[in-house]
Amino acid sequence: MAGAQRKRPLRGRSLLQELWAALRRHHPPSPHAARRPATREDELLCRPEEFEGPVICERDGVTLNVSDVPRIGFWEFNILPEKLTPAAINTTADFIQIIVDFLTHHFGSQTQSYNIFFYDLGSRIAVKLLPRFATPPIFVGYGIHFRPSSLDEAIHAIRQRYF
Repeated sequence: MAGAQRKRPLRGRSLLQELWAALRRHHPPSPHAARRPATREDELLCRPEEFEGPVICERDGVTLNVSDVPRIGFWEFNILPEKLTPAAINTTADFIQIIVDFLTHHFGSQTQSYNIFFYDLGSRIAVKLLPRFATPPIFVGYGIHFRPSSLDEAIHAIRQRYF
């Protein structure tokens, strides 16, 4: 895979473990904890462009965007803290809660299920949230990625509702 990077696990407590512990400390479980999302610390192949796209909000050194080149072929929200400062950890947790609320209450058919992935990118981490849909056949059969046609409307809706 040209351009792909394999990131090795860090010794001791990784950036991902540190963020996960901080998120649990700063934000208590939601009342929907029984409907826990599938969560995975991911140290697999990833490409930098999978975390780039139109910016929804930037705060406390944390960027929230929508992927221009999604891994699966549709909606993927990225949360990218530059450093794990206390303010950035709080903002990362807030952005996670905002996107989960948007996906489960205001997103098209109001999906009830989503995935959250944490990526160790070496000197920083990335969080990716996406609604759980059936995988598009065009991606499965041909590996073709595409952007949703309503991307700009969703960005506007998130900004208007939460920022």
